[in-house]
Amino acid sequence: MPAEPKNKSGVGLLEPEPHFKFQLAYEGSAVDQGTMDVYQLAPALIALGDLFKESNAILNKGKATVGIRVTEHIKRGSFELTFVIDQTLIDTTGNLFSNTIRNPQDLAILLGVFTETGGLSVSHGLIQFLKLLKGEKPSKDDKGRVTVNVTGDGNTVIINPDVTQLYESGKMRRAIDSVTAPVNTPGVDRICFSGVDNGEIQKIEKNERPYFMAPAASEEPATTSPGIASNIAERDLELVSPVFKKSNKWRFTDGNATFHALMADQDFLAQVHSRVRRFAEGDILRVSLQIDTTKTQEGLKTQYTIIKVLDDITPQPLFR
Repeated sequence: MPAEPKNKSGVGLLEPEPHFKFQLAYEGSAVDQGTMDVYQLAPALIALGDLFKESNAILNKGKATVGIRVTEHIKRGSFELTFVIDQTLIDTTGNLFSNTIRNPQDLAILLGVFTETGGLSVSHGLIQFLKLLKGEKPSKDDKGRVTVNVTGDGNTVIINPDVTQLYESGKMRRAIDSVTAPVNTPGVDRICFSGVDNGEIQKIEKNERPYFMAPAASEEPATTSPGIASNIAERDLELVSPVFKKSNKWRFTDGNATFHALMADQDFLAQVHSRVRRFAEGDILRVSLQIDTTKTQEGLKTQYTIIKVLDDITPQPLFR
């Protein structure tokens, strides 16, 4: 598969071919004849479809739809199926954000079921993120980015904002729980994902299964730090003043109050720096806004972070 085109930030651009093929295999003595109990398999396959449909809904916000098809059963010694993810674009005419649509391969990379050199640059997809967490909750750094401290080597991993959005979704957590549930069965040792022609095999072993179980309160925001209440919501904000220096905060108003927010959407910033996106008075952006409230000695402190710019909803003038 040829490497997808990228902009200067390394973010994948919209591909004209909206398909991606990958393989899923359950391995172990219980399935080494190429058969599997339908009552184990059916819920897992439905949940696999939910993973892609929900990730598409979260990241593409109605700009595309996806479907998943089983195409062939090709391997003995395990129960292996090949799937095709199809994507259909909704009308993107005049949409300045159409080049940030996550295509099927992007979704697979962000979910962690596929990796490829030259593809979307993501160090840890959702599967790898959950493995790092080992059932614990992540923390945040002083810039509001979700992080994981790796036990043993002392390194801190910064998680991609798109992966964070998937992790925060209760539907996503329940779906990946169901996909991995067959590994609980005696004789099913692991689940493996891979691209059909390339990419490393991504494995979830039986002893890792607890990391993928949905929390009891999966609908609640799961990202916490000591002394911090965190919430992510979709908001419409009027831009007061953009900031073009790195790590500086932009100024917005929600109609009631004016506040500064860290712009963490690297796709949007790439458009700004390449002059694809320009600003005018009264611009209104629909965003995914993360609000963190910290208790300090001086009282409560609130920090705002723009996780994702979802759309430009600036009203068009009635007369031109």
